[in-house]
Amino acid sequence: MPGMDFHDTFTPVTKLTSNCIILALAARNDWEVTQMDIKGAYLNANLDEEIFMAQLPGFSVPGKENHACQIFKAIFRLKQVG
Repeated sequence: MPGMDFHDTFTPVTKLTSNCIILALAARNDWEVTQMDIKGAYLNANLDEEIFMAQLPGFSVPGKENHACQIFKAIFRLKQVG
């Protein structure tokens, strides 16, 4: 929503020691470990709402410099993707 939680971004990360502990537990207990590609999921995500952005410098269409671009897929650092 515009104006709510728009300036803060939370990205959960784990420490290397936490990953080692989880993998050690998985090896000890014969658990199956799977892997996910989070970056790919974020970069290929569809957006649920309409988002517009200003044209990038150097990529504007002559005569339409004040027009906006509509974004259909997630792009890097877009806060609405998470």
